[in-house]
Amino acid sequence: MSKNQASSIRWWDIPSIFLLIMILTIVCIRLVITHWTNHLSIIATITYLGALAGLTLGYSNFNKVRTFLFSIYYGVFVVIWQIGSTLSLDISWYDRLIIISERISNTLTILYQRKPVADNLFFLLLMSILFWIIGTYAGFSLVRYADPWKIIIPSGIGIVTIHSYDSFITQRIWYLIIFLFFSLILIIRLIFLQMRQKWQTEGSHIPVNINSIFSRLAILTAIILLVLVSVAPVEAKSFEAATHAWEQMKQPFKQIRENIGNAFASLQSSVGIIPE
Repeated sequence: MSKNQASSIRWWDIPSIFLLIMILTIVCIRLVITHWTNHLSIIATITYLGALAGLTLGYSNFNKVRTFLFSIYYGVFVVIWQIGSTLSLDISWYDRLIIISERISNTLTILYQRKPVADNLFFLLLMSILFWIIGTYAGFSLVRYADPWKIIIPSGIGIVTIHSYDSFITQRIWYLIIFLFFSLILIIRLIFLQMRQKWQTEGSHIPVNINSIFSRLAILTAIILLVLVSVAPVEAKSFEAATHAWEQMKQPFKQIRENIGNAFASLQSSVGIIPE
């Protein structure tokens, strides 16, 4: 397959899109159930709209520059729209924009002074931007490149980071397990699509039921791997060594964590504040 042929292929696959939506949904739910602040539900809306924009841009013939510019323009509109929707409906949109800009300006001033920020708007704005990028990039990467890692890695970093700051309720580890389950199925699905495309290009015979065979294989493989991970024994010494290494790795970022603590001082914990 030539480079031009590869760049013209669009991987519009309904099962893969479904798996993408499930992965993004799990990450969004994991953020919302932390109850760190109000109005976290708008993050899910932003993520879904970002994924829709990414899917559309991936299917289009726009080059990377046009795609990037369009995603920024549309992203700015969606983020401001959703952030503004958290304010009172009695306030005009002109006044909402003024209020948002003033609150952001005040927050930046407080951060510059290295003081705790009491306004939750900064966190909402930051999460809105990050999840818009995750959703758009995931949708675009799926349709344009059929690359599972460009979907899973950003989303995986997001859900692992959220869980690391909200790991006090042990049952919430299941969100990570479910995330891994759908991620493994997506990986196998996209590998199959790439192989099928290669077989079609080479004129190889493709069995009629190959699609259902790979789908069952993907689900079975994901279940087996997750079962093995969940039942695998972990030695106490290995766990202690990993914990010590993690503590050593966190030391250089202590100042950064303090600055982040000031930026997110308005957040609340669903289980109370637990000091380090």
